[in-house]
Formats: sequence, C-alpha cells, structure tokens
Amino acid sequence: MLSAGLIPDICIYSTLINGLSKNGHLEKARSLFDNLPLKGLRPNVKTYTMMIQAYCHDGLLNDANELFLKMEANGCLPNDVTYNTLIRGFFHNKKYNEAGVLMDEMCARGFSADASTASVLLDLLKSQEQNPALLALRKKFLT
Repeated sequence: MLSAGLIPDICIYSTLINGLSKNGHLEKARSLFDNLPLKGLRPNVKTYTMMIQAYCHDGLLNDANELFLKMEANGCLPNDVTYNTLIRGFFHNKKYNEAGVLMDEMCARGFSADASTASVLLDLLKSQEQNPALLALRKKFLT
C-alpha cells in the first residue's frame, strides 16, 4: 500500500488492529494502536472498541477499563457497542460489580444492553452461581 503511494487512514489501521488481535497478536495490535499518533492519526470509537474487545478477550480487564477511561479523556465518547463490549468482558471474568456500575452508566447515557449482553447475563443467572452482585443485576435490569 505504501509502496503504491497510498497512505492508510484510521479505517485501515482499525482493520489491521482488529485482525491482529483476533489472530492472537495482541502485542502487535497494541503497538500499532499506540503508534497511531506518530502517524498523525487519532483512534475513533471503532478503533478504541476493537482494542477494548481484544483486552477483554485476553482477560486484561484492567487494560480494557483503563483504555475505556482514556478514550473519553481523549475526547472520543463511547457508544453502545463500546459499553456492551466492556460489560461482557466484566461478566465473562466474574467482575459483576464493575459490570453493574458500567450498565448503570450506559443506561444513564441513553444506551441499553444489546442481545449478546442480555444473553450473557441470562446464562450467568441460569448457572449455579449466586453472587449477590449478579442477583442485584437481575433485579435491576430484568424485572
């Protein structure tokens, strides 16, 4: 692409980041993401969400949450996909309190749980786990 004189934009880099992370190359994806400003590019909501999803997939919830907070501090507001991605990451890693706080914030901003997030919550509620935070989420969001 570069040899043809074409300059990749944020959409191209977002696609590369997504592909790298989904194929087990999180460090390469992270490096590409971290170097976007050096290329004169700013991550958009899709780019941030892809990195958050990659961190969640690898169980790096602190990194995912830190990036979520950094995203807004950098002037890029999360959308419903971003919220649901991080909430599902919290659910899958049994961080129910964190998921609940984020669900409250998401709803306060006018977004709602998507079908995938609702499905994860329902599956967790069907399990034998009786975590008080999980039961509180059921009461709040499913009644």
